[in-house]
Amino acid sequence: MPEVPPLPLRYALVRAWSTDDVVALYDAGGWWHESAAARAAVAPMIAGSFAFLVVLEGARAVGMGRAISDGASDAYLQDVVVLPSHRGRG
Repeated sequence: MPEVPPLPLRYALVRAWSTDDVVALYDAGGWWHESAAARAAVAPMIAGSFAFLVVLEGARAVGMGRAISDGASDAYLQDVVVLPSHRGRG
């Protein structure tokens, strides 16, 4: 059976996203410790980021990252994570 090529990746800058998707990505990165408080922090974290990027393959979130900034001169990347199945693809 021939290998099916992956779907093209899309990138979306968002102000809100599915908490379950974000938790799955954090968990894949080994950064998640489940609690009600941690889940409650996801939506404000996304909304409060200078930029929040979701990488999509079809409708599935396969990566994310966010930028934190003072909005004037400095910013840094935070929480960049990609599902293990999609790492190493360039």
